[in-house]
Amino acid sequence: MAASNTGGTGSGSRHYYGVSYGKLSTKVKDIPEGYTEIVEADLKAKIQNVEQVDLRGKYINKGKGDYPYQVFYDNLTGVITAQEKFENDNGINLNLTVIDSDGDTSIIQSKFYSKYTENLLNRLLNTEAGSEYTFTPYQMPTTAEIEGKNKAFYNQGVSLKVNGTKIDPKYANDNPELPKTAQVKVQGKTTTSRDERLDFLYGKFVEWFKPGEAVAPTQQAGKVDESKSFIPEPTDSSALPF
Repeated sequence: MAASNTGGTGSGSRHYYGVSYGKLSTKVKDIPEGYTEIVEADLKAKIQNVEQVDLRGKYINKGKGDYPYQVFYDNLTGVITAQEKFENDNGINLNLTVIDSDGDTSIIQSKFYSKYTENLLNRLLNTEAGSEYTFTPYQMPTTAEIEGKNKAFYNQGVSLKVNGTKIDPKYANDNPELPKTAQVKVQGKTTTSRDERLDFLYGKFVEWFKPGEAVAPTQQAGKVDESKSFIPEPTDSSALPF
C-alpha cells in the first residue's frame, strides 16, 4: 500500500486511513519496525494546548481488538476511483476510495464537516478529474484575534500534489461563490459551523468527479499491514472561523 514514509510493494489488499492529528492514520496488528509509542493521553493534552506535535514514526497503543495499534503516516499517492458521503454512529464522514501507487485499494476517511474535508475538496476542484494525487494532511498551530482576544487554533487541511506540483484551493475565502462559515453556540460553547460551505463544495465535487476517466497510478510510496475499517479521531479544531 502507499501510505508511508518509505518505499514498498503492494499486496493487493484493502486498507483504511483516517485523517487525524495532521496525519493519515490506521490500525495495525503489529508495531512497525522503528516506531516508538506516544501515550494517547499525552497526545490529547498537547492537542488541547494547540501544541506542535511530531507523529513521524509514532504509534498509539489502543489496547484492544485485533488491530490495537494506531500508526501515523505522512502521505498516500493514488487515483480516486469512488467517493461516498455517509452517516454512522461517529457522525457524517467522507470516504475516498483510492487505487494507490502499490496497486492496493486504500480508503481515506475524514469527518465531513471538518477543515480537512473542506480543504481537500477545495483543492481537488482545482485539478483535472482522474489525476494521480499525493495526499498529505497537515495541522499547524497558529493564532488570530477573535472577538478582541488572541486565540490559538490549528490550521488544518490536506495538501495535494499532481506530478510534484502543489495544488492551491479553487475558491479563496473571499470568493463570493463560497459560503461563509458561521459562529454558532453548541451547549453554550461558541464554535464554527462549516455546513453551508461543505455542502457547496461537495455539490461541486459530485459534479466534477468522473471515476471512469481515472488513469493507472505509477508512483511508489510505502507499505503497512492490512487493517480493518478505521474512522478518524474527532480532532478537528474548528472553534475558530478559519
